[in-house]
Amino acid sequence: MVGDVMYQALYRKYRPKNFEEVAGQENIISTLENAFYNNKFSHAYIFSGPRGTGKTSVAKIVAKIVNCESKDSNKPCYKCVNCTQNNSDIIEIDAASNNGVDEIRELKNKVNLAPAYGKYKVYIIDEVHMLTISAFNALLKTLEEPPAHAIFILATTEIHKIPLTILSRCQVFEFKRLSIDSIRKKLYEIIELEKISIEDNAVSEIARLSEGGMRDAINLLDQVWSYAEDKITVLDVHEMNGTVSQQDINNIIEALFKGNLKFILEKLDYYYSGGKNLIKLANEVVFFLRNVLIFNKSEDFLESEGFDVSIYKKISTFAVEKDIFKIIYDLNNSVVEMKSSNNPKLLLELVFIKNISIGEKKEDVIETIPVEKAKIEPDSIDIKGSTKDSKEKNTLKNSISKKIRIENTLAQFDKHLLQDLKKKIISVKPLLINARYSQFVSIILDGNLKAASNEYLLFMYKKESDVFLFNGNVLIIEEIIEKSLLKKYRVISVDEKEWEIIKMEFNAKKKSYVYQKEELENIKDEESSLKLFESIVEYK
Repeated sequence: MVGDVMYQALYRKYRPKNFEEVAGQENIISTLENAFYNNKFSHAYIFSGPRGTGKTSVAKIVAKIVNCESKDSNKPCYKCVNCTQNNSDIIEIDAASNNGVDEIRELKNKVNLAPAYGKYKVYIIDEVHMLTISAFNALLKTLEEPPAHAIFILATTEIHKIPLTILSRCQVFEFKRLSIDSIRKKLYEIIELEKISIEDNAVSEIARLSEGGMRDAINLLDQVWSYAEDKITVLDVHEMNGTVSQQDINNIIEALFKGNLKFILEKLDYYYSGGKNLIKLANEVVFFLRNVLIFNKSEDFLESEGFDVSIYKKISTFAVEKDIFKIIYDLNNSVVEMKSSNNPKLLLELVFIKNISIGEKKEDVIETIPVEKAKIEPDSIDIKGSTKDSKEKNTLKNSISKKIRIENTLAQFDKHLLQDLKKKIISVKPLLINARYSQFVSIILDGNLKAASNEYLLFMYKKESDVFLFNGNVLIIEEIIEKSLLKKYRVISVDEKEWEIIKMEFNAKKKSYVYQKEELENIKDEESSLKLFESIVEYK
């Protein structure tokens, strides 16, 4: 408190006071404006969306508009009694702390009382998904037969937890995450009004770190402004937020792909001793790699979202897509464990140790030949116009092997063998410590063995990216399984959608499975294995 005037947080000071000041929710604002202009507003709304995207702000604006004495139906005047006074006709309830049936019953008992000042009583229930089932049932009774003077606005970040009986009685508006540009624009407005000295890069980083939430962005700006001694820098932003810069993330990923484990471990030690949030760090690495993948496919999209794409260019020149998917998968799994672990640093270190072989084993970095260049029809072994050498011709010829392997597995399906192998497949685990095999052992262990015969094994994965990783490395996976089970098997994997089709046809005996001899004698290296199955999109 300075001069008996308490400091007002920026997010409160710059909370939108009318629809024009609401950022990034143009479709919702346009719909509400039209409804109020035509006097066709509903008695109950649900505002759903991520935190800090404007749900409560819009609810409060609506509450003022419906009772404002001004003739402007889309903007509170902030001059009349209903706009300027602490209006008792606007009742705000935090369901996170008042989630019981007693509170809702009290609401139900009072809702029939006439408004004290305006035309409507407006009930704003925040985090409505936190209500108990009994409380929802009590609320439902009121929504079914609301008094003419009552309007309900239910705000939630988890709309899937709200009963359908409630949803069906409300108009639902989905608030979206704000774009980096929208947040940056609003931040610059505040920066100019408050005369804050800050680097442009720091503004962009605040906008990016807010993950689409305007309130989070303004809060972070407020905190960094209090923290920085002079002009706010990118370093100040990350020090305050417990994160690291995009350049630091770039350096860690580059070290991973180049096999420099010493650099990574030293960095993790430095961040940990400096109080950095390692869960945030893991998520930042995932997000960076996500952007590298998008950069390879749609550079324009990243630019339209406000990202500086130049930082992703170097990584994209040597990072192979299948390896990126593998690292993302391992990091996402580690984040779940880190949240409940007493030693999150160790878990993060293990992820990098496990994946460092990606950088060390240059021979394992495989690039695909696009399907459209191969000119192969899925159900044909005829190669038209190919000018490749004989070894590659054989590889392309066997691009139909996915279908053959599936049918061969089912043609000689052995239920007892399947049950036995499900128990034994764990025997591949000791090879996790082998630099050559570790990432591929993880792929095997993450899969679900669904069918087996004396020669073939069929694995199922929920994610298409895992299927890609498995089928792109079948030869080394077969090598691992042979070392562990002491028997040679040929393997193949499918995604969940494909497996459901296969299972239905097999159980209903709608399809006859005929064993076909598979000629793969000329395929001897891992580099060829990725090309084996690329032309099969879906099992039919």
